[in-house]
Amino acid sequence: MAIRKITSHNFPFIPIIISVRGRVEKLEALIDTGFEGDVVVPKGLLTNGDPPDTLLPWQLADGKVVLAPVYAGKIKMGTIASFGVTDRFKVIFDHGRKVIVEL
Repeated sequence: MAIRKITSHNFPFIPIIISVRGRVEKLEALIDTGFEGDVVVPKGLLTNGDPPDTLLPWQLADGKVVLAPVYAGKIKMGTIASFGVTDRFKVIFDHGRKVIVEL
């Protein structure tokens, strides 16, 4: 299988297309190597005020636990098919100049 790559010269961001409940947005995603979730977007960006699919507890850096709304959706990066986020990709930070994502 050939390696598929996405390269972004806007370090440390990568371009993504995110879709939730039929709404689609093109965004620049900040890659946070310490984050163990999927994708966080500004409140209301994709939901139009609709209730979340569920709520999940998240522990913040200061130790406080908050309930965060969760919406099922899809992420697409370049020609890479939608599934998972950074847990299935090799992410290379090239000396503060660019980000390379490989599948």
